[in-house]
Amino acid sequence: MQFCLYRSECVFCPFDLQDLRILQTALSENSKNRLTGFLHRNKTHYFQYLEGPSTPLCETFEKIRCDRRHINLHVLLEGRTLSRRFSEWSMGYSQEQMTAPFSRLTEDSTAETVIAFLEREAFKQKAFLDSPLEMKRRNGTFLH
Repeated sequence: MQFCLYRSECVFCPFDLQDLRILQTALSENSKNRLTGFLHRNKTHYFQYLEGPSTPLCETFEKIRCDRRHINLHVLLEGRTLSRRFSEWSMGYSQEQMTAPFSRLTEDSTAETVIAFLEREAFKQKAFLDSPLEMKRRNGTFLH
């Protein structure tokens, strides 16, 4: 199994509809290709960790590299891995506005810092989604 961590510059403003479209495509395509990962957007950059079987990962990464919704893609780290970091996420997502000010990523963040950040974001979101209150809300059993 392979993984790839990259940073790229956004070409549109935060909260643009393009973010939703990127996420929708990732959720659909990654599920089909047995890929998992996490994407974070700050005001100016994307940070994404993607993992899975080598061939679909390489094909997906080439599509990402050619996508015109971002520029200056820079691979921070890539290689082989024995286990997945984001096994429960066909594509997790967070935005800078959702994170604490002291834990924000910058274009100078190291690969290790980015991975730790993405893992924390995934953990926080999973904890929220698994919370009893959120489960009741999603199941329609939340009482007003």
